[in-house]
Amino acid sequence: MPHEPIRLILSATAVAVALVFGWAALDLLLLVFAGLLVAQLLLGLVGLLRRSTGMPHGWALAAVCLALTGALILGALLLAPALSEQWSELVDSLPSSFEQARASLRGSSLGRWLGEAIPNPDVLKDMLARLAGGSGVVRRVTGLFSTAFGALVSAVLVAFLGLFFAAQPQVYRDGLVRLIPPERRLRAQEVLGRVGETLRWWILGKAISMTLVAALSGLGLWLLGVPLALALGLIAGLLGFIPNFGPVLAVVPAALVALSQSAASAGYVLLLYGGIQLAESYVLTPLVQQRTISLPPGLILGTQVVLGGLLGALGLALSTPMLAAAVVMIDMLYVQDVLHDEPGPRGAAR
Repeated sequence: MPHEPIRLILSATAVAVALVFGWAALDLLLLVFAGLLVAQLLLGLVGLLRRSTGMPHGWALAAVCLALTGALILGALLLAPALSEQWSELVDSLPSSFEQARASLRGSSLGRWLGEAIPNPDVLKDMLARLAGGSGVVRRVTGLFSTAFGALVSAVLVAFLGLFFAAQPQVYRDGLVRLIPPERRLRAQEVLGRVGETLRWWILGKAISMTLVAALSGLGLWLLGVPLALALGLIAGLLGFIPNFGPVLAVVPAALVALSQSAASAGYVLLLYGGIQLAESYVLTPLVQQRTISLPPGLILGTQVVLGGLLGALGLALSTPMLAAAVVMIDMLYVQDVLHDEPGPRGAAR
C-alpha cells in the first residue's frame, strides 16, 4: 500500500504528541484518577444501598451524597473547634518537641549519632516541599497544587469528578469502549468491569481502614494521656491511605508529643501504633483482598518509590490503586489473552 508508510508516520507522531502532552499534564491526570477512586467509593455505597432497598441508581446516589454530606457537617460541628485548636497547638509544639527529642538522644553514642543524622525542622520542611512537588518538569507543573488554596481546589475538583463519574458510569465506560476495535469491545468491557470492581473494593476497604485507624489511634492516645489525641488520630487516619510510608509518618508526631512527657509515654505510643498496624495488616487487609487482589509488599514499595520520586506526594498516595489496576489489566490482557495462561485465583496477583 503506497499510503501505508505515511499512515504509520502519522500514527507514530500522534502517539508521540499524546505522550508529551500526557507527561506535561501528569498531575491533572492523577487528579482524574483520584476522581475515579471517589466515583468507585460512591458506586460501592450506592450498590450496597440498592441491594438492600431496590432504589433506582439516581435516588441511591443522591441518598449516599446527602448522608456523606450530613456526616461531614455533623463531624465539623462536633469536632471542628477542638480539632482546630489542637491542630494549631500541634503545629506550634512540634518544633520544640523535635529539638527536645534530639537533645534526649544525645545521652548515648547511638543516640548522638541518630540526633545528628536526623535533620532539623527547616531541612525537613524543605524535603517535604520537594517531595510534594515531585521532580523536574513535574515539579513545575504541580506548583499550583502545593499551596493550601491549590490543595482545596484540587479536593473540590476531585469530588465533583467523582460525582459526575458516579452519576453516569455507563456513559463514560461506553465512550471508552467505542475507542476499541469492535471485535475486542466485549473483552474491553470485561476488563473495565474487573478493574472497576477491584478499585471499588480497594477504596471501600481503605475507607473503613482509615476510619478505624483514626478512631483507635485517637482513643488509644487519649487513654494513654497523650495531649492532642484528636489531631494525632486524624493524622494517623489520613496517612493510613498510603501503605508502608503512611503509618511510619503518622507515628512521628505522636511519638514526639509523647516524648515531651516521658520516654515511657513515647514507648507506649510506639506499641499502640504498632498494634494498630498489625491489626490492620493481618485482619482487615486480608478480608478486603478476598474481593480484590493481593499485591506483593515488595512490588507495592517499589511502585511507591518510583511514582513518589517522579510525581511527588500525589503519585505516592495513588501508587497502590494504580498498581492494582495495572496488575488486573496485565493479567487479563497479556497473561490470559496473549500467553493463554489460566486466570489467577481470586485474591492473588499473578
